[in-house]
Amino acid sequence: MFGRKPTKILAPVAGSTVPLSQVKDAAFSTELLGKGLAIKPTANKLVSPINGRMSHVFKTGHAATIQSDDGIEILIHIGINTVELNGANFKTFVSSGQQVKVGDPIIEFDREKITAAGYDTIIPILVVNHEEFKNLTFNTGMTVQPGTEIMTVKK
Repeated sequence: MFGRKPTKILAPVAGSTVPLSQVKDAAFSTELLGKGLAIKPTANKLVSPINGRMSHVFKTGHAATIQSDDGIEILIHIGINTVELNGANFKTFVSSGQQVKVGDPIIEFDREKITAAGYDTIIPILVVNHEEFKNLTFNTGMTVQPGTEIMTVKK
């Protein structure tokens, strides 16, 4: 809709925001899976960055997708290759199809154990259906808390 206000995407976890180019996985750094940014986490709890519906919660707990009330599809992926942990060090609080509001707990993870197992804990946050939106703004180089605005998306 023309003239519509942009949707604010908020930080789902405390940490520092970096460009996707700093993610050590080509699927993320080359924007193959979507446009966005990443957060180097300093906390172990992930909360919903938007109001919407959980599109998919991976059984391993390492990733989830959320569709906002206005159609933005967000992928949040905890760490690089962490699917290989088969759910160890992850606890989910939501299921696919569930409605969520900003700040609702989604996933808890143990950064220390994930790092000790040899995995990077960086968290890419992507707009999967970015081609449907004309204007995406990413706020990198910031220290964030859950609820801090990290990106805006406009039709």
